[in-house]
Amino acid sequence: MVSSRSFVVSKQPSLPYPCKRPLIIKTSTQFLVTARFLVNFQELRHRMKVSFKIDKYPAEIKGYRRFNLLGSQEKDLEYTQCDGLAVEFKHLTLKEQRAGGGGKGSKGVNEGSRSVQEELHIITLMTQFSYDGVELNIEATTLPFVVISNQSQFVRAWASILWFNLLSTDPKDVAFFSKPPAAKWILVADVLSWQFSCCTGRGLNADQLQMLGKKLCGSVPNQDSTVTWSKFAKESMPRVSFTFWEWFDAILTLVKAHLENIWKDGYVMGFVSRSAEDALLRTRQQGTFLLRFSESMRDGGITISWVDHESDGKVCQCT
Repeated sequence: MVSSRSFVVSKQPSLPYPCKRPLIIKTSTQFLVTARFLVNFQELRHRMKVSFKIDKYPAEIKGYRRFNLLGSQEKDLEYTQCDGLAVEFKHLTLKEQRAGGGGKGSKGVNEGSRSVQEELHIITLMTQFSYDGVELNIEATTLPFVVISNQSQFVRAWASILWFNLLSTDPKDVAFFSKPPAAKWILVADVLSWQFSCCTGRGLNADQLQMLGKKLCGSVPNQDSTVTWSKFAKESMPRVSFTFWEWFDAILTLVKAHLENIWKDGYVMGFVSRSAEDALLRTRQQGTFLLRFSESMRDGGITISWVDHESDGKVCQCT
């Protein structure tokens, strides 16, 4: 039986990026979307035309931006050996609609209390099925994605994508960040470890996660501990001017770019507090050293601490 579930998006909107982070689109930058029709009737090739529309059902939110989706407006479903009936929209670009005559930089539709990284959009692909007397209008939708205009917004946009896919029960809820729910710490811990695992080949152990949990929960987390969206990605951490997510993602980038091999081999302890570091080195022999991630550097940093002996024989720790 043919149903709306027969038409699916097989490749979500994404930009080229080393860590393969999908569902973030930059204005005026090309991307692609592909879809498949799972009812494999070869007779239908070139008979089913597919069109698209962005935000067909827009959120009723103050300041919600509107976009024009530019590219080939209609294409045929074509038969491929690997995917069956499929369509690929290449070279799509987004251009923001400007309000009134304000021109570039005007507030217009951009005015609102939430950041652009908390604004979600959806592309709807539409086709008509007609076969053996059965006619149906069928739609497939992408997952919600974030539209940025500057590469500096990319890190926070990825935090939004993670939070939505971790907690949303409705894959079309573009108003999700109007009131984002808190997450169980155990879920957040899995996401943080997964980020390291997929990008560097090694996840986070229980001690490393406990240190991160203290930062997000204020104390050693337990199974009932929760993390708010604001704590995760909006509020600056104590004594610094950046958020937890900005700090965490910068460390991930640092490891990927410069420390991946020794991280995978387990030579970087990484996420350990200064007090825990002192306790670990206090009883160690001279020359013992420890590599941990700096807690005060926004762009990611590594701190090296080692054990040395003073002239009177007392053990000291150097950083």
